Amino acid sequence: MNEDWKDYISIIVFLFIVLGGLILIGSCNGGWAVAGWEITPSDSSNIFVSLFDQDSTQHSYKRPIHLDGDNWCYKHELWEMVRKNG
Repeated sequence: MNEDWKDYISIIVFLFIVLGGLILIGSCNGGWAVAGWEITPSDSSNIFVSLFDQDSTQHSYKRPIHLDGDNWCYKHELWEMVRKNG
């Protein structure tokens, strides 16, 4: 076998060993992690909430919603008053 091929194969084997070890070490905590950073429920991508008006119009607000106050509607791009019914 050519010396260049031996070098290429040894580099690939080394990368598999190192990357495989990093994956195994990073996944031992039993929870979700990205690049060693633990993901908590507060990191959820669900930061918007959709509400439906009395006439079934959908509105999209960023959490937390201020009840009985003004909230920016990202769907309609304007400030809207949100009131609790009842």
